[in-house]
Amino acid sequence: MRSMTAYASHVFSSESINGRLEIKSVNSKSLDLKIRIHEALGEIEYEISSWVRKKIQRGKVFIRIDLDFPPELSIYKLKESTLLSYIKFIDKIENSFDGLVKPSSVDILKLPDVMKCETNEEITQKIKSAIFPQLEILIEKFNKVRTAEGDELKKFFFESIDLLEQNKIKIESFIEGQKSKIRTRLEEKFKELREISDYNSNRMEEELLYYSERLDITEEIVRINSHIKMLKKEFNIEKNGKKIDFIFQEVNRETNTIASKSQDFEIVNCTISMKDIISQMREQIANIE
Repeated sequence: MRSMTAYASHVFSSESINGRLEIKSVNSKSLDLKIRIHEALGEIEYEISSWVRKKIQRGKVFIRIDLDFPPELSIYKLKESTLLSYIKFIDKIENSFDGLVKPSSVDILKLPDVMKCETNEEITQKIKSAIFPQLEILIEKFNKVRTAEGDELKKFFFESIDLLEQNKIKIESFIEGQKSKIRTRLEEKFKELREISDYNSNRMEEELLYYSERLDITEEIVRINSHIKMLKKEFNIEKNGKKIDFIFQEVNRETNTIASKSQDFEIVNCTISMKDIISQMREQIANIE
């Protein structure tokens, strides 16, 4: 089990290139991947994206790649025609106005379109050969963090399931008491109605049967037992969070039904606790990949 929320970084230095890699992610229903890399390396960005999508299934993932190129691998080129145009224009301004401070080379390089970025096949291949092994290291670090957080979440889930079972067992212990209370109330009501001269005995028996069945929570308890067993199985085989969240919905539905049927304060109190536990678990399951 892995968490979708994690962060990792990796600094590397190789013969051809140095750099720093960062990856961070938060939860998301699907994989939302964004990569920040130099604009001149669009081809490499696409390959990195395809590669990462094989490693990560879900999450809003941001990867930043900062590279330091040696002179022989420089991707920065001067646009000489643009530079000459700027210089002529600057000379013209200087001749027209006295006292102006002449711009430095650094100032000129900051002007729009003076520099261009371009790569060739040889440079691209060297960059790919350098950074993909480093990306493997980054993802390995990232997965270690996600797995560690996932282990903590798994511990939380099993503790929460135990609390669900404890409340469910309490409810089971109160069922006979609730049935007895319902039976007593119905018998008293039946006795009152029998004193009415024009009551319909068949209809009354049907109504009593209907209400006794309507207030019975045995089936809901059986289904909750089944759902809890399924949750334990899913967490042990470490499925993704989508199916588990669906099971939580079903447990919550049965719990709500028990609460609506119950006339017993203790049972209602247990369902409130169960709904709170389920709510906390559903919040956390959103972090599972």
